[in-house]
Amino acid sequence: MVQSVVVETALLAQKSLLCLLFLMRSQAGDVDMVTDLAAADVRVGERISEKREEVTELIKIGEFDAVVERKPADLVIQMPVPKTFELDSKLDDIWRWIEDPSVEIIGLYGMGGVGKTTLLRKIYNKICEKSDYVVIFVERSEQDPVKAAKEAICKKFEIPREDWINKGEAINKAIWNTLRKEKFALMLDGVGGQWQHQLLEEIGVHLNGNGNGSKVIFTARSKEVCDRMKAKTIEVECLPPETALQLFEFCVGEDALNANWEIPMLAKLEYRFPQELLLYFSLFPGVDNIKKMELTELWIAEGFLDKYNMYDAREEGEDTLESLKRASLLESGKSEDFVKMHDVIQAMTLRLAREEGKAEDKVFVQEKTPQLSKWINAERISLWGPSIESLPEALSCHQLTTLLLRVTNLKILPSEFFQSMPALKVLDLSDNKGLIQLPVGIGNLRTLRYLNLSGTCIEILPMKVQNLKKLQSLILDGTPLLLTVPMGVISSLSSLQAFRRIFDQILLLNSPLDDEVELLKELESLEHIDEIGIFLSYASFVQKVLDIDTHKLRRRIKQLQLVQGTDRLPKLSLRGMEHLETLELLKCLSLTELEIVKENNQQEPQGSEINVFPVHSWRKMEESFPNLCLVRICDCPIKNVTCLINVPSLQSLKLSCCNEIAEVKIMGKMYTEIWRNYH
Repeated sequence: MVQSVVVETALLAQKSLLCLLFLMRSQAGDVDMVTDLAAADVRVGERISEKREEVTELIKIGEFDAVVERKPADLVIQMPVPKTFELDSKLDDIWRWIEDPSVEIIGLYGMGGVGKTTLLRKIYNKICEKSDYVVIFVERSEQDPVKAAKEAICKKFEIPREDWINKGEAINKAIWNTLRKEKFALMLDGVGGQWQHQLLEEIGVHLNGNGNGSKVIFTARSKEVCDRMKAKTIEVECLPPETALQLFEFCVGEDALNANWEIPMLAKLEYRFPQELLLYFSLFPGVDNIKKMELTELWIAEGFLDKYNMYDAREEGEDTLESLKRASLLESGKSEDFVKMHDVIQAMTLRLAREEGKAEDKVFVQEKTPQLSKWINAERISLWGPSIESLPEALSCHQLTTLLLRVTNLKILPSEFFQSMPALKVLDLSDNKGLIQLPVGIGNLRTLRYLNLSGTCIEILPMKVQNLKKLQSLILDGTPLLLTVPMGVISSLSSLQAFRRIFDQILLLNSPLDDEVELLKELESLEHIDEIGIFLSYASFVQKVLDIDTHKLRRRIKQLQLVQGTDRLPKLSLRGMEHLETLELLKCLSLTELEIVKENNQQEPQGSEINVFPVHSWRKMEESFPNLCLVRICDCPIKNVTCLINVPSLQSLKLSCCNEIAEVKIMGKMYTEIWRNYH
């Protein structure tokens, strides 16, 4: 009733406005017209007045509290929580604090592994089920917890990424303006020593006097952190022995427990997999997510997975990771490509790697540059963090086999740094964004098997790299300034099995990389090459590269990235790539059709062919590329991706700036959200 009256009133107002416009535009001498319009305007005005009175009366009768309600809340997916013991009473206490408007910040503290995260998730589930809070849950992040909190808030309230990424103070204000209008519960898992109450306000989370009952609930290791956060605190304690035994019996199972009376007395960890694979996680403290591919590559280089080829070794590595997950020693990461380890278990692996304290100097893990004496007897060293800005000039590290220098502020390495590391097998320099060059002394690492330079800003590989005759893996992903690899370097690496140079971001190059064709020719000449991930720029160079006449090279390509083709993309043949796992087409501006058909060549029965023509749509695709699991297409005028309908192993389809695509239909299902998430 109210709606119909309001609509009628609006129509009358429009008529009145039209009358007024006619009056203003009428000629001064047209007296009759002006008189008629004025009379009509008076009549319309009287009817508007009547309708306003009618609306006012209806509102009084209706007792409306609001005209427009908040849109329905998004569907909340509750978090999985294992069976718990003796946490319900603490949950009840915390819930009383949540319902108390005078309590704004709640801290749960206790030693690692006692159940703080589990309790926090139970609170999350109950809040989602029984309250009207907007809930933001921030997973534990050792590397940059403040950034993780900001990103979680922005994603929850759909603040566009371009508005908050790297915006500093501006995003703090945007968060404050958003949160001050909401009743929210911000839940932080794993608040560390850098947190204090003032930091909440600096990132835009203000609670004092907001009057809407918003809460911040977090977990921490110590009560001191809770005190700095000005929180109402509750301690999560270890289970008493009797309850702990009940938990053990529940996890093991009664049948297994009764099968052997010695089970409760077991004190030694028995492994169903090589012990060193688990203990290798001791080198990654504070890393929230570890790439499974990187782990298996490192294990292969260490000699833990001694198989005939890289494919068999990777398969064994994948099986081991699944075994560790089934044993609850690992957890799933942020995607299928990552795993993570609880910090308590990670600390256990470090202790075991140091042989229960008997070999403290054998494995060294630290966030700052160690003293010279620490290097002498070390066999494995892992250094990371922004506080590392320089390294000693000369070292004596005759026993060192593994050196991980990741995510530091290093710009150069000392010229003599590698002179006394005769046993080094693994060198990982990844994600050192400021690293611009390598010392020529790297050529002295005659036993080196694995070299990872991804995520650095090096401009050229030293010619001395060609001395690394035992090098098996060379990783150059995300090295935007490395525009050339000196001729002859790759072909000299006679033991090379894996080579990768691809990019996470689209490179805007004025010219193609200098050595694309020669690089592929050198890789083709290597006897043991098993895996290739390659970046190719400009369509006119793509066919030249792929015309290299060797089925062996094609079968080794595992990741293929075609980037930035402003010219016409010619017919493109990718025969024989049955091991292709990742295909990326980025800024191929003439690409509008992709047709994939079976290879008819009987000499290459497992092959496939991709023909690309600048026409109107992607056509059919026969079942090809059995290992293809990721397809990424960015800024291409493609109209549909139905050719992927029969890809058996496809796990991820990422589309960005493909404005011609209206929908995605794969395996009989419509996936309109797949591409929108990347649009």
